[in-house]
Amino acid sequence: MARNESPVDPKRFLLAMVISAILLFTWQAYFAPTPPTPDKDAVVQETANQVEKAPVVEPVVPVQPTQPVVALKNIAKREDTLKTGHFELKFSNEGARLTAIKVLEPSQYLKAGDLLEQVPEDGRFPFTVGFLKDAQIVPTGAMYELDEAKSVKDGGTYSVLAYRYVDPAGQFVLTEVYKADTERPYELDLNVSIQNVSGQAISNSLTFDVFGYLPPPDPDASWFSSMLNPRPDIVEAICKTAKDIERKPGKKLESALKFGTPEDMVKWVGIDKRYFLFGAVPAEAGAACEIEVLDEHYLRSRTISTAMTIDAGQSNTHQFKLFVGPKDQDILDAAGSDLNEAIDYGMFAFLSRPMRWLLVFLFGFVQNWGFAIILLTIIVRLLMWPINHKVYANSERMKDIQPELALVKEKYANDQQRQAEETMKVFKTNGVSALGCAPMFLQFPIFLALYFMILNSVELYQANFAFWYTDLSAPDPYFVLPIAMGGVMLIQQSMMTVEAPNPQMKTIMRIMPITFTAFMLFLPSGVVLYYFASMLIGIIQQYMIKKQFAAKRAKADA
Repeated sequence: MARNESPVDPKRFLLAMVISAILLFTWQAYFAPTPPTPDKDAVVQETANQVEKAPVVEPVVPVQPTQPVVALKNIAKREDTLKTGHFELKFSNEGARLTAIKVLEPSQYLKAGDLLEQVPEDGRFPFTVGFLKDAQIVPTGAMYELDEAKSVKDGGTYSVLAYRYVDPAGQFVLTEVYKADTERPYELDLNVSIQNVSGQAISNSLTFDVFGYLPPPDPDASWFSSMLNPRPDIVEAICKTAKDIERKPGKKLESALKFGTPEDMVKWVGIDKRYFLFGAVPAEAGAACEIEVLDEHYLRSRTISTAMTIDAGQSNTHQFKLFVGPKDQDILDAAGSDLNEAIDYGMFAFLSRPMRWLLVFLFGFVQNWGFAIILLTIIVRLLMWPINHKVYANSERMKDIQPELALVKEKYANDQQRQAEETMKVFKTNGVSALGCAPMFLQFPIFLALYFMILNSVELYQANFAFWYTDLSAPDPYFVLPIAMGGVMLIQQSMMTVEAPNPQMKTIMRIMPITFTAFMLFLPSGVVLYYFASMLIGIIQQYMIKKQFAAKRAKADA
């Protein structure tokens, strides 16, 4: 399924930086530094090298079973359902695989339907157990039998579901027991038991794979819309180690990657989209994890256990906590194991998280996510009111001193140093800051934090606002908000107190509303709503200051 690679996907990060920079431009700031795009290729290569240097267990020769080969059973294919109040999961005994996922609570997620609907019937599904070395093999599509004794059925569905696979070579019996967690929503407990039924010791490492389906490219999607819209169906593989988190979008993965060292063990692996996560947390930290694309359409995130040796007649058990559901901040926080890092808030997560808390708090009062975004925007703008006031007031003072600046420029046209000195004197005398709109850049982290918070908040998925806005995570179907925002920018330009200093800047000013509107056409409407409301409040504040200075000028003229 999902963001950055680094924790921030470069395209999304660059897009957010450009949007915020353009917004600052509209407040008399017609310049912006190019935001650096984090480059973690060197870090990834270094991590991979560390894994390659880590001790590797040498392959062992497959043991010959002392017992007769187990006769193959004719096991009929079956489908079983495990259900709680929060989700409904369908399993197939063909590979003991999870084949369908429906999130039942909150009800807004029902609109997502089956989260695995796109996966072909004979495809690779999220959770698969196997062995690292070929000494023991669980074939793809191996038929498991339902273990009735260990399963618990309530009506037509299960709360505990157990499957057993008998190795036809007579080496082992593999049992997988899925149990719904009654205390934590969207979680399953999985116990994997390997019983050695051969006459010799078995040495191997258990692998646990989480798969995500990579759908073929959409032929109707243009390059323009694909670049601007951080699609919610982008599939990412995640590997969380004790010290770092690695995210790799399947479409960008050219070769297999390995992470994890004895000093940096694997905490969990997963496949996610923007709003949903399939995660696997081993009870004992994994020795390594691998991220790879298989058969072109399947992204795999694998955790590999430490080497194990099972003596003849003995068993070995591995426990996993599985998460299957929406990337809700509160729920992931409660799940622990740093699963909350699946939500990609970028480098300003320390700001995004409290803002998300405030958004949820406001929703508790208004019961509408669109109005909650507007209230959040008002609160943020009020907090930034003093900074914006200084910038707007400085702009008005700049207008008043234009005649003096023109005289200085004319008088010292041939002495640039003296011209600069006298210009600074004029600024100081009239209380004008030479930094201009530089204080605006103090708000830069806030704008980015809000952008990523709204972009990645699952609460906005299929969330109603008003009129045709029935999904704040989707673009505006009629482009009303983006076009309205372009109109707001035109109004702001008409309120500018200082003319552009050169023709190039005038050109930028003319095309800026068009460019900014184009950026917003394909973004989630919740994000556009925030920027529209923010700019509208900015115009109100700017108008109040202009009116205040106009009154002062009228009084001075009188």
